[in-house]
Amino acid sequence: MREPSKTKQALANELESLKHKIRELEQSESDRKRIEEEMVIITEIGQVIGSTLEIDQVYELMVTEIRKQILFDSLMVNLINARQDTLNAAYVYGLDISGRKVGESFPVQGTTFDEVIRTRRGVIIQSDNPEELIEKFPRLIVSVRAGMRSIMSVPLISRDKLIGNLILRSKKPFAYTEHDLHLAEKIGMQIAGAIANAELHNDLSKTEKSLRESEGRFRSLFEQAAVGVAEVERSTGRLFTVNRRFCEMVGRTEEELLATTFQAITHPEDLHLHDEYTALLMAGKIGHYSLEKRYIRKDGGTVWVNITVSPLWKPGETPGYSMTVIEDITERKKAEKQLQNTLENLRAAVNTTIQVMVSAVETRDPYTAGHQVRSADLARTIATEMGLPSEKIDAIRMAGTIHDIGKLSIPAEILSKPMKLTEIEFSLIKEHARKGYEMLKDVESPWPLAEIVRQHHERMDGSGYPQHLKGD
Repeated sequence: MREPSKTKQALANELESLKHKIRELEQSESDRKRIEEEMVIITEIGQVIGSTLEIDQVYELMVTEIRKQILFDSLMVNLINARQDTLNAAYVYGLDISGRKVGESFPVQGTTFDEVIRTRRGVIIQSDNPEELIEKFPRLIVSVRAGMRSIMSVPLISRDKLIGNLILRSKKPFAYTEHDLHLAEKIGMQIAGAIANAELHNDLSKTEKSLRESEGRFRSLFEQAAVGVAEVERSTGRLFTVNRRFCEMVGRTEEELLATTFQAITHPEDLHLHDEYTALLMAGKIGHYSLEKRYIRKDGGTVWVNITVSPLWKPGETPGYSMTVIEDITERKKAEKQLQNTLENLRAAVNTTIQVMVSAVETRDPYTAGHQVRSADLARTIATEMGLPSEKIDAIRMAGTIHDIGKLSIPAEILSKPMKLTEIEFSLIKEHARKGYEMLKDVESPWPLAEIVRQHHERMDGSGYPQHLKGD
C-alpha cells in the first residue's frame, strides 16, 4: 500500500519540475526576444547616429525607437554646465513641466543627477507616494506636480567624461524595471557619442568658417596694406607672393615680379647687406632682421626701402619661405640728405662765427695769439686717444677753440700790458672765465659749452677759479 503512494509523490515532483523547466524556457524565450528587440533598437539608433550629425534629428529618431521598448510621458536630455553647477535642457519631448523647457537651466543639487554623478550609473526613483519622491530629491517637486510618479535618470558619458543625463518620466507608479534601466543606459551611451560627434562637427565647422574668414581678412589686409609685402622662397630668392603696394613701389606688375627674384631687383651695391643676417637667421640665432637698401624700378630709377624679413617656418623645420615687409623710405632719405646739407651749412656758419670770435680775442690779446686753436687741437687729440664718442670730441674741440672768449670783456690795455700786472689787474683777467660763461649760457647748443668755458681754469685740488671746484 505504501509503494503506490511513493509513485504518486514521485510523479508529482517530476510534474512540478517539468512545469518549472517550462516556465524557465518560457522566461528564457521571453528574455531572448527582449534582448533581440533591444539589440534592434540599439542598432537602429546607431544607424541614425551614423546617418546624420544634426543632433536634433538624432533626438527625434531616438524618441521613436525608445518608445518601442520603454513607455514614458516625458523625456529630457540635459547637458551639464560644470562651471555653474547647473543642467541645461538640450531636448524635451512629451508633457510640459515647469522650468524644464529647452534652453532653461536648473541647479544640479537636489536632482537625480546628484546620484548619477556620485555613482556614474543610472538610477530609478518611483513611488505612488509623491511626498516620498520629493523627500528624497527635492528638485523633483516640479515633476511630481506635473503628475510624474516614476523617474529614470541615466548618465551621458563621452570619453570617460560625464556630460549630462537622459531622463524618462512616467505618470504610472513603479513603471520602470532594471531591464528598462539597463537598456536606457545603453541608449545613453549612444546619445553621448552622438552629442560628442555633433559638437566636434560644430567645432570643426566653426573652425573652418573662422579660417575662411581669417583668410579673407588676411588677403584683404595683404592687398590693401600701405606697405609692400612679399613671400620669398629662401633657396632661390624667387618671389612667391607679392601685394599691390610692392608692385607699385618697383613699377612692375604682379606677373613680372613672380617671374623674377629679389636679387634681380636689388641694387647691386646692396646685395651683400643680406649675407650676414641671412646666415644668422638660418642658424636660428635671430628671429628676424631689418635693413635699408635700394630696389631698382622697371624704369631704371631707384627706390629706398626699409625691409623686415621674418621666417615662415617653425623651429626644427627645414627653412622654406620668408615674409618680407617693405616700407618705401625714399622721401625720408631725401629729407635726411637735405637735413644733412643744412647741418653742414650750419656747421660751416658756426665755424666761421667762431673763427671771427677767435680772431677778435686774439686781436685784443696778441700775446696769446693761436693759444685757443692749439689748446683745441691738443684737447681733441687727447679725447681721440681716449676713445671718446665723436660728438664728445666735437664738443671738446669747439669749447677749446672759444675757451678764452670772456677776454672780450677785459680792457685791452690790461691784456696787452708789457709789464707785470697788479693784483687788481690779475683779478680782472681771472674774470674772463666767468664772463665767457655769461656770454654763452643762453646760447642753444648740443654741448655744455658755457660750463666748459667757465671751468677751464679749475684745478683738481680746488685752487683754480672762479668756483674753486675739487675732484672730478
